[in-house]
Amino acid sequence: MPAAAVITMLPETAPRTRGRPRRPEIPAGMKGHFATSETAGFLAFTVIGLFLTLVPTYVATLSGSENLLIVGAAVAMLLVCSAVAQLVGYGRCARTLELLGLPLLSAGLVLLAVAGGVSSSWLLLARPSSPAPATAWRSSAA
Repeated sequence: MPAAAVITMLPETAPRTRGRPRRPEIPAGMKGHFATSETAGFLAFTVIGLFLTLVPTYVATLSGSENLLIVGAAVAMLLVCSAVAQLVGYGRCARTLELLGLPLLSAGLVLLAVAGGVSSSWLLLARPSSPAPATAWRSSAA
């Protein structure tokens, strides 16, 4: 409490200005880039969420094991592949990364569905599991 009292007695260092808050907006020339990047990011995070939700159950069922190390390793594989892809894609053209990453993302999603349908652990773990090229726009947008 003494610290709160001292803070209230400190002098204001910044001048007070009156004004209306501005609504955040995207510059007109950037709206197209932003729209494609936000869509790719949304799709990538959706697939990551789906993968992190389904794969532990798939792996446990297909392997016949309840060993959490095996299940965790399958999930960690996605996260490691994603991190490596982000490092490889850093500083590269966002459009090129999207054109490379989105088809890989789609292929991985199809293989995830097929692996569940045919009960194939090989298809489940060998699919292109990294959505990072589609989301690497963050690093190249700077």
